Order: sequence, then C-alpha cells, then structure tokens
Amino acid sequence: MFRRRTRNRVTSAILAVAIVLSAAIASGIERETDHLAQILELKPGSTVADVGAGSGELSIAIVKYVGPHGIVYSTEIDPKLLDRIRGKAQRAGARNLVPILGKEHDTELRDNCCDAIFLREVYHHLTHPLGIDRSLYRAIRPG
Repeated sequence: MFRRRTRNRVTSAILAVAIVLSAAIASGIERETDHLAQILELKPGSTVADVGAGSGELSIAIVKYVGPHGIVYSTEIDPKLLDRIRGKAQRAGARNLVPILGKEHDTELRDNCCDAIFLREVYHHLTHPLGIDRSLYRAIRPG
C-alpha cells in the first residue's frame, strides 16, 4: 500500500513538472516569436524565411504574424525533418507555410522573395556558410 501511494505521488509529481515545463516552453516560444516578429517588423502580408527550420515549430508560430496573405518559407536540408514540418503545418492549418528542401550550400529560396530571413541556432552547423550567405543575400528583397 505504501509503495503504491509513493509511486502515485512520484507519478503525479512527474506529470506536474512535465505540465509546467510544457507551459514554460510554449510561453518561451511565444515570447521568442513576439520578439522576433517585432525585430523583423513582420506584419500581415510579409514574406519571411526560417532557414534551418529543424522541427518547424518556430516557422509555424510565425505564420500568425504574416496572416493569411503572407508566406513563411521553412527551409531544411534533412528530408525527414521537412516531412515533419509538412505534417505539423497541415495539422496546424498553416496553408501559407512553404517547406523547402535546401542544400548545404544553398537555401533554395528564390531571388528577392523575402522581406525578412532568420536563422535560429543553426549557423554554427553550416558546412558551407559562404554559399548560404550568398543565397541569403539573393533571397532578401532590396531595402
């Protein structure tokens, strides 16, 4: 009896910590996207790229800032991660999120397609940063 109660208390404590951590992570992503949208001056109709999007959670969170007439390009070089991004975007109803399979040396973004571009925790992973830099420069709209 004592072990069962202890186990139930431990399980309850673990669940409580998981709920608090999930809320903190969600809150952190929300604060981060608010800050990012402010810095990038995103508004409805903006076109933005998340380069090296990983799981795509930030791409999906940014969709609300560009509205239904904006576009969020979510680039990733890992086809499996890109499939996950597609699935998450579909489940979230993010119809204006465009997944793009990039390359190690090229984002595969079209020339002059973006009002803003961001990279989050990815630049240090780049094996061809000069090629990516050229690609970013071509993709960003003048001004």
